[in-house]
Amino acid sequence: MTPQPWFTHRLSLAEFRRFIAEARTSPANADIKRAYIGDVAPEAARRVKAACGKSVSKIMIDNGQIRHAHRKTNHNLEDDDVLHIVDVINTSTDITLSERKFLHNEALLFVKDISGDITFLIQVRAEYGGWLAFADCWRRKKKR
Repeated sequence: MTPQPWFTHRLSLAEFRRFIAEARTSPANADIKRAYIGDVAPEAARRVKAACGKSVSKIMIDNGQIRHAHRKTNHNLEDDDVLHIVDVINTSTDITLSERKFLHNEALLFVKDISGDITFLIQVRAEYGGWLAFADCWRRKKKR
């Protein structure tokens, strides 16, 4: 039996937690695995279009970007921070176009206060089926 393509199955919360845990502990040269983790709410899609002029509908993530974000100690991430990505994309009103592109695509910065500000750098892959793709995330340095 041929395995189901990653983009046809949206991960449940439990599957997403396992995906993150596996990504965080996988070796740096591990095969890239992608996952479909959510849909962009209609109002959020309008905010994204206003910010960058692109139409989007789905959200994806890959294990390499999760591994990168968590291995950078200056990102100040807590264990479950990446789990907030779908909520942040769908509810954040603090969305700005990044000055830098990510893998030749526009990128957006989504910021939301979740026990302190968390910023998600999201790649806009509108030409590839209207996907938003996790690129990175970080928290402000904790006050001492």
